[in-house]
Amino acid sequence: MRKISAPLAVLLLAAFLRLYRLASVPFGWHPDEATKALLARDVLAGKYFPAFFSAFTGREALFVYLEAFLFALVGEGMFAGRLLSAFVGILTVALTYSTGREWFNRRTGLLAAAFLAVSMWHLIASRNGYRAVIQPLIQLPVLFLMFRGLRLGGGRSATTSTTLYFIIAGVFLGLTQYTYTAVRLFPFLIMAIVIMVWLFDRQRVTDNLGNLALMALVASLVFLPLGYYFWQNPQDFFGRAAQISVFSPEWAGGNAGARLWQSVKETTRMWTVWGDINYRFNISGQPVFGLLSGLLFFAGIVLTVGLAVRRRGLTRVAYLTLLVWLGVMLLPMVLSAESLPYYQRAIGVLPAVYFFPAIALDAALSWFEHREYKGSKLVS
Repeated sequence: MRKISAPLAVLLLAAFLRLYRLASVPFGWHPDEATKALLARDVLAGKYFPAFFSAFTGREALFVYLEAFLFALVGEGMFAGRLLSAFVGILTVALTYSTGREWFNRRTGLLAAAFLAVSMWHLIASRNGYRAVIQPLIQLPVLFLMFRGLRLGGGRSATTSTTLYFIIAGVFLGLTQYTYTAVRLFPFLIMAIVIMVWLFDRQRVTDNLGNLALMALVASLVFLPLGYYFWQNPQDFFGRAAQISVFSPEWAGGNAGARLWQSVKETTRMWTVWGDINYRFNISGQPVFGLLSGLLFFAGIVLTVGLAVRRRGLTRVAYLTLLVWLGVMLLPMVLSAESLPYYQRAIGVLPAVYFFPAIALDAALSWFEHREYKGSKLVS
């Protein structure tokens, strides 16, 4: 019963924080929410069904279609869009627990989910009607299912269910590209995972080579409509990124290296010093972590590096994946020069960010438990 009650309590907390007074907090409707809702209304009216919406500097399609579906259920308006974000946020907390349990252990998954449930960054994203909030939710099944499939094995030990894990992972991998612009780097994380498994557990890649190829094929097929659209409209693929790039003359002022270094410094500060000042994504420049949680975050990074060195096989790859995940999915923000730090462009690092304090806290609790056990053995 306790194994069920603790995750359920975290999920109920996440739901309360994301649904309470959702219709009135935050106040008002930002133009970015409204323009996306206009696209959802057009979809609901049957005007068009594109793979990518080119209007309003470009909008990936998945959230728009889901919002149109919700419009059909509860009616058009701001509440429907924000209700979708809230449900997406709640599901992200649930999948964070499942992924942490698959990669590490039950307690680490539970702690990471709890940190994410109360995260101001993710909470605000879950109470606004912006499409970016769906990016972490669609990323997580890829990572969970891919590791589950690799853990179960391949070759002669492969089963239909194992292959199914890779097929569904491929579906979600293709769907990631329909979420938010910053997700375009996510396939590089998947490629890095395969390379790391090849380096540290080579037989597992060899056994699952067919399944991995199938996952890539399915992902390509799901991505095909969007890929074809970008092939015909390359400006929609490059346009927005070029506008805000640190290498753009408008932002770099002739010194792209200095602007990039400034971006790196601003990104580093966001963890415990100074955060996003945009009221849509944060509160008054508040950093991601407070003092105690920040110490746990940095301690978790150090522990993760150490555990990645000491562990073997897929467990080592899981720890390394957290580090690579953090680096790769921070790049969309680091390489942009507009209003840094800009939490929405870094939303792909969620929930990886909250696994680090979870790992540190789990290690501390394990140490105390071990010490207590040794003490009780001495007494007996």
